Amino acid sequence: MDFEEKPVASGSIAQVYKATLQDGVAFGRQKGTMTVAIKVRHPGVTDVIWEAAHLSRFSYNFRSWRDVSFPRPVYLLVHPGVLVESFEQGESVSNYIELSDNNQVSRKLAYIGTNTIMKMLLVDNFIHVDMHPDNILKAGSASLILISIRCTLQKLLLKQNMAESLAYTINAVMAP
Repeated sequence: MDFEEKPVASGSIAQVYKATLQDGVAFGRQKGTMTVAIKVRHPGVTDVIWEAAHLSRFSYNFRSWRDVSFPRPVYLLVHPGVLVESFEQGESVSNYIELSDNNQVSRKLAYIGTNTIMKMLLVDNFIHVDMHPDNILKAGSASLILISIRCTLQKLLLKQNMAESLAYTINAVMAP
């Protein structure tokens, strides 16, 4: 494994490093090398295994969507203090927030993002609740990669009335 010593990111949960895995290490059958993100948990923080499970669940929920993706955990290398996942290349969507309303890429990213949130909220009942611009990357011409899936919300009580259900979820997300 080739490991870059300088972190590429740091958050409240972990520091993130970039590394390259050699042949077959990642998924046991992959040919060639694989660039990965290694998240090393800060002391005193809950284990990062939950994030690997969340990544897998979101990947499954969005398996038929071509314009939304998530990093893939490398389960052979996941540990309570370390999460190894595919390194996703992209740029922060914050680069597209301030552009004019006529910008086609910004509008497409907003459309994809809105549909993604609505699917999580109304269809999947499983929501990424830390979707700030640093956790959303633009890849290619206009697709989204959602990263840092540590915080999620799942409504436990389903309401019969859609408006009640939506209000319940928004209140749960906005609560301090």
